Amino acid sequence: MLLGLPDHWLTYLYQFGVGGIFFLAGLLVIIKTGACDLRIRADRIWFSALIIGFVGLATVYALWILAAVSIPTIATGTPLG
Repeated sequence: MLLGLPDHWLTYLYQFGVGGIFFLAGLLVIIKTGACDLRIRADRIWFSALIIGFVGLATVYALWILAAVSIPTIATGTPLG
C-alpha cells in the first residue's frame, strides 16, 4: 500500500492519471496542428466522442474495481445472501 491506497486503486490512478496526461497531450496536438477544427460540426462530434469515451472507460473501470472489492464471492468464504 503506497500513499495509504490499496494497490488496485493505485493502478487505476496510474492508468488514468498518466494515461490521461498523454491523452490530453494528444488532444492538444490534434488541435494545434489543425487536424481537428472545432468550428466544424463533425470534428466537434469526434472530439466529444474521444472525451466521452475516455471518461466513460474510466467510470466503467472504477465501477468494475468497486464491484470486485465490494461484492463477496464464494472464494472468500463469505455467504452471498
